[in-house]
Order: sequence, then structure tokens, then C-alpha cells
Amino acid sequence: MKGSKERLTGAKKAKRSWVEVASLFRKGLEESGGSGGAAFQRETATNSGYTVGMLKRFVVALNFIESLPERTKPKPTVVEASFTAIELIERINRRNPAKAREILGTLGQPGTRVSAIRKELKNLRDEVPLEFNPHPARRMTLVSAPVPRSYAASARRMREEITYEKVEALLPKLSGPIVVFHRPLGVAVAPVRTDAIAWLDENYETADGFEFIYAPSSMTETLFSDQLNRAVVAATFFRRYFLVFTADSDSRFPRRAIDILKLLEAGTIGVVELAAKDPRPLKPKDEPPVPDRRGMLKKICPQGRWA
Repeated sequence: MKGSKERLTGAKKAKRSWVEVASLFRKGLEESGGSGGAAFQRETATNSGYTVGMLKRFVVALNFIESLPERTKPKPTVVEASFTAIELIERINRRNPAKAREILGTLGQPGTRVSAIRKELKNLRDEVPLEFNPHPARRMTLVSAPVPRSYAASARRMREEITYEKVEALLPKLSGPIVVFHRPLGVAVAPVRTDAIAWLDENYETADGFEFIYAPSSMTETLFSDQLNRAVVAATFFRRYFLVFTADSDSRFPRRAIDILKLLEAGTIGVVELAAKDPRPLKPKDEPPVPDRRGMLKKICPQGRWA
């Protein structure tokens, strides 16, 4: 009998059910376990045609549906046809379970649109307290209160999750065809730390790096300089490197980053501003980084895992 990895070969091209793909991928994760899990994920992504991130999103959505009481579960045919809606409802459920149940009850009915569900999620995100308000301009009308560490950590994780999803959606424009997009396991060499990597080949030799930057209006000059300095060094290991400013960053910082990168002639570094209408205000050039350390990436991140 074929294993999960083999059974997922060509899944995207064959337009296999996302529920089936999620179930097989989840089973494979459980069977591989331990250190074999990372290899299974990479190989399955290559074989299936989906990125690791997309496969994991399928699993999260399926886990959510399976966690529901039987009486509230949508019909299987509705589930099969509603991945995007279910994914959005799962995210709403993390913030407002009552609202998620309400929307779930309308799934499959005429008039239920993904755009409306997405708007509900956006409204909930906009209601998140000051520390994670995606509209910096509104902060002047609010009174800041001390933020508990547990909440700050939760807000940080939420911000990273949202940023990762937005970058993944932009990958065709940023990197073009890729094999895997993921957060490498292990601990990176200090100056090469990146929040995500898009691998362009199955041998894990060539990749684009992504650094997520949360730059609130209160960000200090020292911290901003440190972020840029690290990016200039890290970029020498990648084909292209992107500084991704989160949706709740102060718009001054992406502009300043662009000016400094141009001054330094760091041509392989691009800037992504998620809050902007055009999220790519600075596109990296197709030229070797200076100095060119791309050949070392395979040594410090073999098979997509930090050595």
C-alpha cells in the first residue's frame, strides 16, 4: 500500500479534494514524527504541488471542522466546496466563537459569500486592542495601557501568522515558481536569521529570504538600524531578500528602508509593505549579491533545516 507521501503525488494538478489532501498529509505527519517530519513535509510539498504552508492550512481547516459537534457540522459536500470560507471561519473562531458559529450555520446557503466572511474577519482584527491595531493613524485617539506579557506574546504570534499568510499569497509575484515556502527548523547562524524561506529547487540550494519587520511609530533608531544591518548581511546568502513590513507598521519606516538600501546599493534586497496599495515599493534586482555567499546556504541550511 502506498504511503501518504506517494498518494499525494500530483494532488494539486489532479485537483484532488482538499479534505483528502489534508487527511493524508496529517496522517503522514503523525507517522513520520520526530526528525523525519521535516523531510516528509518537504518531499510531500514537492510531490503534491502545494507548499508546506498550504498543506498545513488544509490540516488546520480540517481539524477545525472535525472538532465541531456533529449537529453543527456542514454537510460533506459543502465542506468539500468551501475551503476558503472554512479557513476564514476558523480564524474568526479564534477571536469570536459565537460569530464563527453564526457564520458556519449559513455556509452553503444562497447569498453566503467569501467576501462577506473575509470582511467579518477584518472587522474583528480591527477591534484588537491598541498594541495590535493595524491602523497606526488611529492610535492618537486611543489611550495606551500597559500590555501584559502574555497578551504581547499572543499579539506577536498573531502578527507573524497574518504576515506569513500575506507573504505566501504574494509569492508568485515575489519569487515566482517555488518548491517549498516554510520556516526552517533549528537555529540559524545569527546574521542569517530569517522568518521564512522560499526554496526554488528540490536540492535546497537556491532560495529567497524573508524578514518580517514590525515597525511601530515608537521604534528606536538603534533597533531600526540593527534590522537593516542584519538584512544586508543575510541577503548575501540568498538569490533575493525581502524586508516585509507588517500591516500595522508605521509607513515612514518602509520609505526610509528604501532610501537607505538604495544608498548602500543593496540591489538584491526588496521591500514589501503589506499595508500599501502596491505592496512592492522596492523590487530586488536580478544580480548577484555583494559579497556573493549564495553557495554557502546549502551548508548552513542543509535540506531546508538550519545546521
